[in-house]
Amino acid sequence: MSDHCIYIVSRSCFQKKLLANYLEDNTKMPCLCIAAEDWHQIVANPDKGKKIILWDCLNIDCECLDDRLNRLINFFPDQCMVSLFNVNASYKDNANFIARWLYGVFYENDSPEHLVKGIKAIGQGEMWFPRGIMTKFILANKPHMRSDSSAPPPLTVREKEILVQITSGAGNKEIAENLCVSQYTVKTHLYNIFKKINVTTRVQASNWASRNNHFLM
Repeated sequence: MSDHCIYIVSRSCFQKKLLANYLEDNTKMPCLCIAAEDWHQIVANPDKGKKIILWDCLNIDCECLDDRLNRLINFFPDQCMVSLFNVNASYKDNANFIARWLYGVFYENDSPEHLVKGIKAIGQGEMWFPRGIMTKFILANKPHMRSDSSAPPPLTVREKEILVQITSGAGNKEIAENLCVSQYTVKTHLYNIFKKINVTTRVQASNWASRNNHFLM
């Protein structure tokens, strides 16, 4: 795994530098700390091997992860293996992490040894999710067990188009330009979409679309 590099995306602080040193010593992979607002530095050199990215969720609402994470994943999905760490164990919607092209989830109370084991597994092409998350994800994606699989919501063609755009990480301005409508129209459609599929945020809408893409065909 000499062609792999670990990036810790977090606030720059002494503890994260210690963690970077620990991971580098125990995984034999170079490890760098990057501030969240400087995420673009990770993809500045796309030809330098696989990038195992640990996105720090300490004191962050996972429902409100900003679009930098989506942009990072969409830039180089085959090179950026993104995992979330310091995730609050009380977060109840964590099965949806898998649908967002993530490779792993590490809770805030996981030991450093557990983190090293998971990173090594990811570096070998595996995924690292707790059994409970995997179970929820598999059950949610069994067609005969999905609560929302029998009656598709009454989405219009335009609303489906916008949901697909949201899943790709597009913002309101980009959606408006792609569909040749105003941003006000996009916001109106989003309001109606959220109401129809019973969500309150773009992340929830994107996760719903990932789980129910058979409704968007």
